[in-house]
Amino acid sequence: PHHLSSPSSSKMFVRCVVPKTRTSKIPSRTASTPSTATASVCTLWNGTPSASLVRQQLAVDLQSPLFSRRHCSFVHTPDMVKKDLRQLVEDISETPKAELPPWNRVVKSLNKIVDHFENDIEFLIFAGKTIFKQYDTNIHAMKVCVGIFQQVVLVDRENFDAMFWAGRLFQKLDSPTEAMNAYESALATKMFVRCVVPKTRTSKIPSRTASTPSTATASVCTLWNGTPSASLVRQQLAVDLQSPLFSRRHCSFVHTPDMVKKDLRQLVEDISETPKAELPPWNRVVKSLNKIVDHFENDIEFLIFAGKTIFKQYDTNIHAMKVCVGIFQQVVLVDRENFDAMFWAGRLFQKLDSPTEAMNAYESALAIKKDSVEVMTAIAILHSQYKEFHRSIKMFLKVLELLPDSVSTMVNMSSAYIGYEKPEDGLKWISRAITIEPENYKLYLQRGYLLQHAHQHGMALQNYQKAESLCSHDPLVYVRMSNIFLDTEQGDDAVKYIMKAIELEPEKADHYVQLGNAYHLQEGGPLKAGRAYQQALQMNPNNSEALNHLALLLAQYSDSADPQVAKQTTSLFTQALTVDENNVSARLNFATYLHQNGQVQQALTTLREGKPRTEVEAKLFRNMFQVIENNPNPELMRNVAEENFNAANPADVADVYQKNVDFDAANGVYGGDDIAFIDDIVASGDNKNDGVKKLEEEK
Repeated sequence: PHHLSSPSSSKMFVRCVVPKTRTSKIPSRTASTPSTATASVCTLWNGTPSASLVRQQLAVDLQSPLFSRRHCSFVHTPDMVKKDLRQLVEDISETPKAELPPWNRVVKSLNKIVDHFENDIEFLIFAGKTIFKQYDTNIHAMKVCVGIFQQVVLVDRENFDAMFWAGRLFQKLDSPTEAMNAYESALATKMFVRCVVPKTRTSKIPSRTASTPSTATASVCTLWNGTPSASLVRQQLAVDLQSPLFSRRHCSFVHTPDMVKKDLRQLVEDISETPKAELPPWNRVVKSLNKIVDHFENDIEFLIFAGKTIFKQYDTNIHAMKVCVGIFQQVVLVDRENFDAMFWAGRLFQKLDSPTEAMNAYESALAIKKDSVEVMTAIAILHSQYKEFHRSIKMFLKVLELLPDSVSTMVNMSSAYIGYEKPEDGLKWISRAITIEPENYKLYLQRGYLLQHAHQHGMALQNYQKAESLCSHDPLVYVRMSNIFLDTEQGDDAVKYIMKAIELEPEKADHYVQLGNAYHLQEGGPLKAGRAYQQALQMNPNNSEALNHLALLLAQYSDSADPQVAKQTTSLFTQALTVDENNVSARLNFATYLHQNGQVQQALTTLREGKPRTEVEAKLFRNMFQVIENNPNPELMRNVAEENFNAANPADVADVYQKNVDFDAANGVYGGDDIAFIDDIVASGDNKNDGVKKLEEEK
């Protein structure tokens, strides 16, 4: 049995009856005598214990419940309770963790904090932080802290500390969604904050003040140099917590639409200023950027800026391109005469391999600005990209009418003439460009390329040598020189120059493919060629040309009757076409190989799966079909196909010949009915009728 001595409202502490094992006494507190307790009473504490702690110690010793007002209400008024609770929290904050009392000795008192300090924000935050820091391994203590910080938010919805520390608590409790909500709320009140990050990330983001610019070390936002935006910090936290990116519904009571707009604007600005190599992965920003149209639907200036920024920075990501399309389409909905939106939409559709949509967008832009060189150039390049070279040339000529000294236009047009099989016509333009920029080595490279296509190899080599004298560190110079000797079947010189390119650019797989082609011309070259192709595949296992040439080498120099060789050859051709289904050479080689080995139907199937992109390719495929189906000597097939390919010239007389071809749809090669053959006349001489007649005979 135990009892308190005669009650007196003037004394906080009274002489208590304690077990015989504890003989020390707790003197009454007076003005001159501070409350003290010997170690035999409060063994868990160094220094001076609070009244609450003494009560708790006695309560445990006496095997009675922890003290509360109802136990001794005649002396313990609400003010006294608050005083004791405040002292208790202060003692906890000052006590080393190793000397803290067990959680079950303080929990009942600490659970009363919200009741007694419901409007005292400063003390509630102090108490919550103290309990979190001192009892951070106790899940029940964390939940008490959450309740404390939630009370602060009820009183002050804009309180940064409460939201931030609640975020840390939820993170500690492995509740990522709630943690992110809290962090987002804190970020909404302060753009830059001290962040909780995993142990591997220790640096901090200081709060922004008038005198202190916002900064962030790379250890917090490793993807960014300089200043991260609130959105970027959110994304970093989201990834660290493995939770979805923030959205307004998570924390709408503080994250207003204006705040979202501010963060989105900052995010886009940060993306625009960040080097591509340091950008975050697309999946870290996509959820935020998808909100742009919703929040800026009428802000044309920002929408265009955002669309251009995303296009330029994430130009290799197809999903980013589609987001940009949506942004520019929104601009057009608001302003149907907006030139920038239509022009950039055209570029996006071109990037997405949608030529019809791209052309529509460019033509709409050109209708607004009829003399826009930028749009005309884009249209010309689009025509070249899809092998409509005569249209490309016409558009380039219009550009030159407006910019007669545009060297880049002359270079582009000369390339179109190569595609149009009229390199001689392109020579006059590239020569004119050289008179404007005589020290530009790239112009000599281009002129040499034109001469090479015109089969003027000697003059082509002279231009390449001139380019080398102006710039000897560009590997393309030596690749082109090697090509000259490949064309003329001079294997030793071809190897010599491609090796120089490899010295300058040793990690490029295409150089080793060309080295293999050069070795193939030398005596005993197939073995070295095979090693070169294999080296190319070591650098890039998806190099379609290396796979194609290695398969062809096996087909030509190995025993086709060997099942293992046949399996490996088939596998290499299949890989080459899987990597690049438009690799015409690989498809024709594979069809040839299958036909030569008696697999006629497989050969036809391989051809049917091809998708010719030009009239020349379509003609090549048709002739291959005829050879496979009709030619009793399959070895002639490849030769016939190559001859047709080399002979197929877009005609001078395209304007007089336009014949619809109803190709066998079952073959599915150049599919559909009534496919117009325009600019695909094999002309001999200037006589138009001769050209038409010869084409009819070939068909």
